Amino acid sequence: TFIAWTNRAKRQRRRSSSIGRTNGSKTLPFRTFFCILLLVTCTSAVSAYAASLSIFKAFAVTLAASVFLQVVYFLSLLFMSFRPTRESDRSIHSGTRQ
Repeated sequence: TFIAWTNRAKRQRRRSSSIGRTNGSKTLPFRTFFCILLLVTCTSAVSAYAASLSIFKAFAVTLAASVFLQVVYFLSLLFMSFRPTRESDRSIHSGTRQ
C-alpha cells in the first residue's frame, strides 16, 4: 500500500543520509584519509629536510605534498559522485524491484 511504500522510502532516506554509516559507497573514510595525510606530511617533511638540510625547503615541499594529496582526494570524491550508476542502483532509488 501507499503508507508502507512511504515508510520504506523514509527509512531508506534516513539510512542514506546518515553520516558515519557505510552504505556501500567506496569513498575513503575521513579517519583513514587523515592518517594517510599525516603520514605523508611527516614523511615528506623528514625526507625533504634530510635531502636539503633547509627548514624552508622542507616546509615548502611538505606543503606542496599535502595540498597535492588533498586535491587528489577531492578529485576522487568527484569521480565517485559522478560515476555512472549500475542498473541495480537505479532500481533501488526508483522504488521498483526486479
